[in-house]
Amino acid sequence: MSTQDVIESNFVDDVDYVHSTHTQEAQSLGNTRDESESKSTKRKRTSPAWDHFTLQKIDGKLKVVCNHCGRKLGGESSNGTKHLFAHVKRCPVIKEQLAMNPNPNASPSVTTYNFDPELGRKKLAQMIILHEYPLSMVEHSGFIDYSNTLCPMFKMLSRNTIRSDILKMYKVEKEKCSQILENNRSRIAITIDMWTANHQKMGYMTVTAHFIDDS
Repeated sequence: MSTQDVIESNFVDDVDYVHSTHTQEAQSLGNTRDESESKSTKRKRTSPAWDHFTLQKIDGKLKVVCNHCGRKLGGESSNGTKHLFAHVKRCPVIKEQLAMNPNPNASPSVTTYNFDPELGRKKLAQMIILHEYPLSMVEHSGFIDYSNTLCPMFKMLSRNTIRSDILKMYKVEKEKCSQILENNRSRIAITIDMWTANHQKMGYMTVTAHFIDDS
């Protein structure tokens, strides 16, 4: 309830009620306060904590958003910066960057990290292809928990989704291989190899193309 509403409620039975000058003074005081708050939010922030955060207005409230993990913290001037420094120390993305620092004697330098979920999906598919992991591993609770500790923002895929991603990668690489063979000017020698997998008891055949390219 504003100051004006309080004054009006006190004189609700007064027929000849006229707005008091106190109301205008209260409104003027409120406008001055809003202007001062607006200026304080625009004031240059010198604390090094602000190198890792961005000030935003969310649902009518000032919030600071971590540039690394996206977490939202209180952004009012009364909150100070102590909680910002505390978050920088425990931010999982910053911890990951510090862990990858190749020189332990050098002072750690933390930069803004842009999370790319598409790149994460691509690397996950490449890992499964490279090490011949089963597609079901993406649904294992242990692997999901492990991945969350590395990057909480990454949404784990289902086995059907990762299978679709692998097939898309296969089609792209198959097209590249076809173009290489079509553009090759030398002869191509084809060899075939067959074997049976011990853990699946299934037969496989590999077709290998040997050729000399222009390089």
